[in-house]
Amino acid sequence: MKRALWIWAGVSAVLLAFFFSTSGVSPETRYYADTSAVLFLVILVVVAVASLITYVIVRLLNNRVGDRLAAKRLPRFIGWNLLRSHKLRPTVWSRIRQRFADAGRKPLGPKLARAALGVALVAAALLIERPQVFNAIADAANPISARVVQLVLLGFGGLLVASAITTVVAGIAHRGGGRAPALLRFKPKSAVTVPTFISIVGVAIGVWALIVVLGVMQGLQGGLRDRILSTDAHIVVEPENADGVLDAPLHLETQLRAIDGVVEAHAFIHGEVMASTPTGIAVNVVIKGMDEDALQNSLQLKDMMVSGGAEWVRRPEGLIPDRQRYPLGGGREQDDEGSEREKLVPRAKQSIDLLPGLLIGAELGRSLHANVGDEVQLIIPDGDVGPTGLRPKLRSFRVAGIFRTGMYEFDQKRGYIALDEAQRFFNYGPDLNRLEARIANVDETDRIMAQLNGVIDGGEEPARMVASDWRARNRTLFSALELERVIIFVLLVFIIFVSSLLIVSSLVMLVVEKVRDIALLKALGASDKSVVRAFIVIGSFIGVMGALAGTTLGVVTCKVLVWKGLQPPDVFYIEKLPVEIEPFQITLIAVSAIAICLIATIYPSMQAAKLSPSEGLHG
Repeated sequence: MKRALWIWAGVSAVLLAFFFSTSGVSPETRYYADTSAVLFLVILVVVAVASLITYVIVRLLNNRVGDRLAAKRLPRFIGWNLLRSHKLRPTVWSRIRQRFADAGRKPLGPKLARAALGVALVAAALLIERPQVFNAIADAANPISARVVQLVLLGFGGLLVASAITTVVAGIAHRGGGRAPALLRFKPKSAVTVPTFISIVGVAIGVWALIVVLGVMQGLQGGLRDRILSTDAHIVVEPENADGVLDAPLHLETQLRAIDGVVEAHAFIHGEVMASTPTGIAVNVVIKGMDEDALQNSLQLKDMMVSGGAEWVRRPEGLIPDRQRYPLGGGREQDDEGSEREKLVPRAKQSIDLLPGLLIGAELGRSLHANVGDEVQLIIPDGDVGPTGLRPKLRSFRVAGIFRTGMYEFDQKRGYIALDEAQRFFNYGPDLNRLEARIANVDETDRIMAQLNGVIDGGEEPARMVASDWRARNRTLFSALELERVIIFVLLVFIIFVSSLLIVSSLVMLVVEKVRDIALLKALGASDKSVVRAFIVIGSFIGVMGALAGTTLGVVTCKVLVWKGLQPPDVFYIEKLPVEIEPFQITLIAVSAIAICLIATIYPSMQAAKLSPSEGLHG
C-alpha cells in the first residue's frame, strides 16, 4: 500500500504542477498544453494495456504449453529455458497471509487516524463539486485543474480508507485466530526476464501503432473514394480542344446509355465563372448546365439538397421573397381604426424580371452569404466582345436550392443551372461541350472505357473527343494519399526497428549472463548451429508474442473507434473518423514485426556460437 501511495503522490504532484503552471497563459497555449497532457495520458494507457495483454499471453503460454513445445527439439528447449527467469518468488496466497499477519500486529491508533484522514480527503473531494469551491480553483488555474485536484483527493482518500479497513480486518482476524505469523512459501518464477518482457511490449506498441494509423489512413482513402464516386461523374467525354464542342452529343449519349453497366448519361454545358453577391465573391466556380430531367433525377444531386430544390430552377417565380413580391411604397391608407399605414403593392403590377434559378453548394452559399431566394451574379471575365475588346459578361440568377455532397471542393466550387440558360450565357447556341456517365460497378471501368473509346474513335478517323474515368481525373489525389500511406508505414516501422535494437541489447546481455550455461551446453556436445537456433527461438518468441499482443490491441482499438464514432473537428469536413480494417494489411504488419525480430537475433546468436567452452567455464 505504501508503494501505491508513493506512486500516486508522484503522479499527482506532476499533474498538479503541470495544470497549475498553465494558469494565466493564453487560451491557445492552454489548449495545446491540455492536448499534450491528454496525449501523454493516452500513451501511458496504451503502454499499460499492451503490458497487461503481453503478461496474460506470456502466462497462458507459460502454463505448460511452452514446455510441451520446447520438449520436442533441443534448440527449442535451450531457447525456451534461456529466456525464462528461474528466480524464486513467494506464492500469492502466502504473501497475502503474511501481509495480513504483519498488519494485524500494528497498533490500532494509526489505523483509525489513517481511516479518518482518508474520509476527510474524500469529503474534500466531494466538496469541490460545490460551485463556489470549483469556481475558486478554476479561477486560480483552469477548470481541468479543479477536476485533477478532485481526482487526486479521491485517490489518496480511497487508498487510505482501503488500507485502514484492510489492516483493521487483518488485526481482528489475527488476534481472533491466535495463530503464528504465516511464513512465505516460494516457487519458481518461470516468467520471462524483464528485458525480454520490455522487448515484447515495444514490439506490441509498434504493431499497434501501425495497425491503428494505417487503418485510419485506409478508412480516409476509402471514404474519400466513396465520396468522389457518389458526387462526381465516373466517366467524362470532352472535346480535345478546350474551347470546342462535342460532335452529335445526343447521339453519343444514346450510345453510351446502351453500354451494359451504364446507369445514366447526360450531355451538358460546362463553364467556369466568378460568383458574387453584395457581401461575398467566389472565383473558379464550375457551372454545369443540365436539362430539367437530369437536374431532378441525376444521382449527383439525389438526397443531397439541404434547402430548396431542383424543381425551382425552371419555376423561378416561386423564389421571389414576399418582401420583393409585395414591396412598401404604394402610398398611405387608413385602416379600420383610422390610423395610417403603408400600402402593399403587388409586384405583378410593377415591372420585374424573373431571374433564372441556380443550385449552389453549401460552402459556396456560406462564402457568398446567400440563401434560397437570394440573387447571385455569375461573371465570365472574357465572355463578351465590346468596342474596346473583350469584356466581362454578367448575368443575375436566383438561388433555387443548396446542396451538400460531403466533399468540400464540390460544395465550394460547383453550381447548376438550366441547359438553355447555360447555352445562352456561355455562347454555345445549340451545342454541348461535355458528356458524363455513371456506372453501376466501378470495377468494370476498364471494360466500359474500352467500349466507349471504340465508339468515339469511329474506327478510322482520329478522335476529336477524349474520354477519362474517375481514376485518371483524381490520379494526383490518390497518388498523394498512397504515397502518404507508404511514408507513414516506413516511419512507423522504425518503431519496431527501435524495439529490435532493444532486442539486440537484451540478447547480448543474455549471452553475458548465461555464458556459463552456453559453455556448459557446448561442452556437453551442443553444436554452434544448435546455439544459433536457440537464439532464433528467443527472437521468434519475442516477435510472435509482440505481434500477437499488438495485433490484439490494434484490432480492438480500431473496433472501438468504429463503435464510438470519433468525431474530428469540423475543419476536416467529415462526420466521424473512418477506420477500415484490412486483414491482409494486418497480416503483413505482423509478419514484418516477426521478421525484424528474427533479424535482430543474428548478431547475438553469432556471438554466442563463437563462445568456446573453455573460456566460458574458466570465466
